[in-house]
Amino acid sequence: MIFRKPITGAVLFCLLSPLLHAQQTMQYSQFMLNPAAYNTGYTGTEDALSASFQYRTQWTGLPGHPVLQEFNVNTPLSWAGWAAGIFVNNETAGALRNTEAELALNRLSRAKKFTLGYGLRFGLMQVALDGDKLRAPDGDYSNGQINHNDGFLPVSTVSALVPDASAGVVLRSKRIQIGLAANHVTGLKAAFKVENNILDYTLSRSYVANASYLFPVGRKLSLRFSGLVKYETPLWQTEWNGLLYYKKLFWVGLGYRGHDTNSQDAVSGYAGIHLTPELSIGYSYDYTLSALQTANNGSHEVLLSYRLSLTRPYKPGKFIFTPRF
Repeated sequence: MIFRKPITGAVLFCLLSPLLHAQQTMQYSQFMLNPAAYNTGYTGTEDALSASFQYRTQWTGLPGHPVLQEFNVNTPLSWAGWAAGIFVNNETAGALRNTEAELALNRLSRAKKFTLGYGLRFGLMQVALDGDKLRAPDGDYSNGQINHNDGFLPVSTVSALVPDASAGVVLRSKRIQIGLAANHVTGLKAAFKVENNILDYTLSRSYVANASYLFPVGRKLSLRFSGLVKYETPLWQTEWNGLLYYKKLFWVGLGYRGHDTNSQDAVSGYAGIHLTPELSIGYSYDYTLSALQTANNGSHEVLLSYRLSLTRPYKPGKFIFTPRF
């Protein structure tokens, strides 16, 4: 006989703190430098072939802390008025691992000063649960054995493959960016088969709104202020930061993240440098403000970005049009 049982609070406790808060959308502190990771509407809006790799280790020192990797490459298809991209994400938190591979298609509408991007991202997500890392109150784990005494909990790794989709819209200019995205719109439900039972895991929909403004400060300096609001029923989270740029050489900044008006999560410090005109690397460190402050050593994040411009302005004397002239 087959029974269905959702993953409840007791099991979530075994999966450690990130799931206690139902934080199921990946968390990145450098969201303003890699916006396509959370809003597919940014795909192809930079008029450049863009590639980014982001690595984050959150709450280091806490057993089972989240570790995340994200890679994306996207480009406008100017001849068609569209843009395309490939996105791959992987997150491990406690006994749970989520891995996504998705394709993005974006429609681009350009005016004199603004670009409007809107589109969809769709693909597959593999959800895996490592039963060897779970511990049940009535389980027996003596002599190295794994016996949860619960027919719904696996003793080894089980996985399920489910479809996923996201949507987003972005309006941007040289200085202003405004975006709205809906992620996991299919309302994923993964079913793990454990012996003769079925264990359900639901990934909730999330909604993200963001805005940023860049303004010059003299000839060599500029400031960018960014904000992001993320909502996952029934919780919402806000993030704010400011980056100071020196020409196109390097940047530094500070940020703040809070779960809601009554709780604080972290303050962040940022630094980055352009290694070449196309290649840059950024780093951020989060200092925890919540009750987890005494149980971890903060969070580290590295972002490697490559941008190859597809719009090269004409400069007299720089091009040879024929071998003769």
